[in-house]
Amino acid sequence: MADTTSEIQWIGHLLCDMGIVLSHTPILYCDNIYAIALTNDPVHKSKMKHVEVYVHFTREKVKEGALTIQFVPTVAQLADLFTKGLCSPQHSWLRSSLVLGTQQQAEGGCIGN
Repeated sequence: MADTTSEIQWIGHLLCDMGIVLSHTPILYCDNIYAIALTNDPVHKSKMKHVEVYVHFTREKVKEGALTIQFVPTVAQLADLFTKGLCSPQHSWLRSSLVLGTQQQAEGGCIGN
Protein backbone atom coordinates (compact mmCIF):
# COMPACT_ATOMS: atom_id res chain seq x y z
CA MET A 1 0.00 0.00 0.00
CA ALA A 2 2.86 2.38 0.69
CA ASP A 3 4.16 2.09 -2.88
CA THR A 4 0.72 2.89 -4.27
CA THR A 5 0.30 5.73 -1.78
CA SER A 6 3.60 7.16 -2.97
CA GLU A 7 2.53 6.83 -6.62
CA ILE A 8 -0.79 8.56 -5.88
CA GLN A 9 1.08 11.42 -4.22
CA TRP A 10 3.45 11.70 -7.19
CA ILE A 11 0.59 11.76 -9.72
CA GLY A 12 -1.22 14.36 -7.60
CA HIS A 13 1.85 16.63 -7.60
CA LEU A 14 2.32 16.13 -11.33
CA LEU A 15 -1.30 17.06 -12.04
CA CYS A 16 -0.99 20.09 -9.77
CA ASP A 17 2.11 21.24 -11.67
CA MET A 18 0.09 20.96 -14.88
CA GLY A 19 -2.68 23.09 -13.36
CA ILE A 20 -5.16 20.24 -12.94
CA VAL A 21 -6.99 20.16 -9.62
CA LEU A 22 -8.50 16.90 -8.39
CA SER A 23 -12.22 17.18 -7.71
CA HIS A 24 -12.12 14.57 -4.94
CA THR A 25 -9.71 12.70 -2.70
CA PRO A 26 -8.03 9.73 -4.42
CA ILE A 27 -9.30 6.31 -3.30
CA LEU A 28 -6.98 3.36 -2.79
CA TYR A 29 -8.84 0.05 -2.95
CA CYS A 30 -7.54 -2.80 -0.80
CA ASP A 31 -8.81 -6.32 -0.13
CA ASN A 32 -6.93 -6.71 3.17
CA ILE A 33 -9.14 -5.66 6.09
CA TYR A 34 -6.27 -5.74 8.60
CA ALA A 35 -4.09 -3.47 6.44
CA ILE A 36 -6.98 -1.00 6.19
CA ALA A 37 -7.47 -1.16 9.96
CA LEU A 38 -3.78 -0.38 10.53
CA THR A 39 -3.97 2.74 8.38
CA ASN A 40 -7.19 4.00 9.94
CA ASP A 41 -6.95 2.98 13.60
CA PRO A 42 -3.69 3.29 15.56
CA VAL A 43 -5.15 1.08 18.33
CA HIS A 44 -4.33 -1.97 16.23
CA LYS A 45 -0.70 -0.87 16.32
CA SER A 46 -0.44 -2.07 19.92
CA LYS A 47 -1.06 -5.64 18.73
CA MET A 48 1.97 -5.55 16.47
CA LYS A 49 5.50 -6.01 17.75
CA HIS A 50 6.99 -4.03 14.90
CA VAL A 51 5.29 -1.51 12.66
CA GLU A 52 7.15 -0.78 9.45
CA VAL A 53 7.82 2.78 8.30
CA TYR A 54 5.62 2.29 5.23
CA VAL A 55 2.57 1.72 7.44
CA HIS A 56 3.24 5.05 9.16
CA PHE A 57 3.58 6.79 5.78
CA THR A 58 0.23 5.49 4.52
CA ARG A 59 -1.46 6.24 7.86
CA GLU A 60 -0.11 9.79 7.76
CA LYS A 61 -1.53 10.42 4.28
CA VAL A 62 -4.93 9.04 5.33
CA LYS A 63 -4.89 11.24 8.44
CA GLU A 64 -4.00 14.30 6.32
CA GLY A 65 -6.97 13.57 4.05
CA ALA A 66 -4.70 13.16 1.03
CA LEU A 67 -5.96 9.62 0.49
CA THR A 68 -8.94 7.44 1.31
CA ILE A 69 -8.64 3.69 1.66
CA GLN A 70 -11.67 1.61 0.81
CA PHE A 71 -12.30 -2.12 1.07
CA VAL A 72 -12.89 -4.12 -2.10
CA PRO A 73 -13.85 -7.80 -1.84
CA THR A 74 -11.32 -10.22 -3.26
CA VAL A 75 -13.76 -11.40 -5.94
CA ALA A 76 -14.02 -7.82 -7.24
CA GLN A 77 -10.27 -7.12 -7.25
CA LEU A 78 -9.57 -6.02 -10.83
CA ALA A 79 -5.82 -6.61 -10.45
CA ASP A 80 -6.53 -10.36 -10.28
CA LEU A 81 -7.49 -10.20 -13.95
CA PHE A 82 -3.86 -9.48 -14.79
CA THR A 83 -2.09 -11.49 -12.10
CA LYS A 84 -4.03 -14.74 -11.56
CA GLY A 85 -5.46 -17.60 -13.54
CA LEU A 86 -9.21 -17.23 -13.06
CA CYS A 87 -12.19 -19.38 -13.92
CA SER A 88 -14.05 -18.29 -17.03
CA PRO A 89 -17.07 -16.63 -15.34
CA GLN A 90 -14.84 -14.62 -12.96
CA HIS A 91 -12.53 -13.62 -15.82
CA SER A 92 -15.49 -12.47 -17.96
CA TRP A 93 -17.02 -10.50 -15.10
CA LEU A 94 -13.78 -8.71 -14.24
CA ARG A 95 -13.06 -8.04 -17.94
CA SER A 96 -16.48 -6.43 -18.33
CA SER A 97 -15.79 -4.31 -15.23
CA LEU A 98 -12.85 -2.65 -16.97
CA VAL A 99 -15.19 -0.76 -19.35
CA LEU A 100 -12.63 -0.50 -22.11
CA GLY A 101 -15.15 -0.47 -24.92
CA THR A 102 -18.28 -2.16 -26.13
CA GLN A 103 -18.89 -5.88 -25.64
CA GLN A 104 -18.30 -6.39 -29.38
CA GLN A 105 -14.88 -4.72 -29.10
CA ALA A 106 -14.04 -6.79 -26.02
CA GLU A 107 -14.82 -9.96 -27.96
CA GLY A 108 -12.54 -9.00 -30.83
CA GLY A 109 -14.79 -6.91 -33.07
CA CYS A 110 -13.30 -4.05 -35.03
CA ILE A 111 -14.16 -0.47 -34.27
CA GLY A 112 -14.51 0.37 -37.96
CA ASN A 113 -17.11 -2.33 -38.66
